[in-house]
Amino acid sequence: HDALDKFGDQHGGFNLTNGRILRELENFDKIATACRAAYPAGHSLHEVVQEMFDRYELFAKHFFDVAKLMKSQRKIDSEEFDMKLLNMILAYDAAFPNESYITKLHFLVYHIPDFVEEYGALGRLSAESHESIHTMLDNIKDSVKHMTDTQKMYEHMFARINANLKPKVQNSLRKIEVKWTGKPRGKYKT
Repeated sequence: HDALDKFGDQHGGFNLTNGRILRELENFDKIATACRAAYPAGHSLHEVVQEMFDRYELFAKHFFDVAKLMKSQRKIDSEEFDMKLLNMILAYDAAFPNESYITKLHFLVYHIPDFVEEYGALGRLSAESHESIHTMLDNIKDSVKHMTDTQKMYEHMFARINANLKPKVQNSLRKIEVKWTGKPRGKYKT
């Protein structure tokens, strides 16, 4: 119960992004201990819950190892990444034997290793920076949700999405880029 109080049961697994997921994974052993205690020895579900959380805990450990590498700003050895990823996938398959891979897990398994091998990094090169497009699209969708005219709705969405292509906006963006661009950095130090 202390573990659930510490980490907050309000998350329920759906709001575990960025630092939250790393904290939850790093401390999953405490969460698992709390869950294992739900059924005392002798209860008909005690052994089932113990066995389930043994598998979940192993998956969380390996997922944490992969997530740390993915968030790292340091150079990543592709063989180390592949091994940690393989351990995570094997633990996933053991913990969730009848579940298929979700899209992001598929992407992680089939596309990220090539990226790591080619560039030797993920943190600064990952999808995090362009994932912000989802927020922009959500804001645009929110701004048109009460429009009844479909054509006007699409015209508005198109105008908002393409606003950066207007010449005046382009000039402003170039000025901002010039101000923000500094000297080139030196060699990447590991």
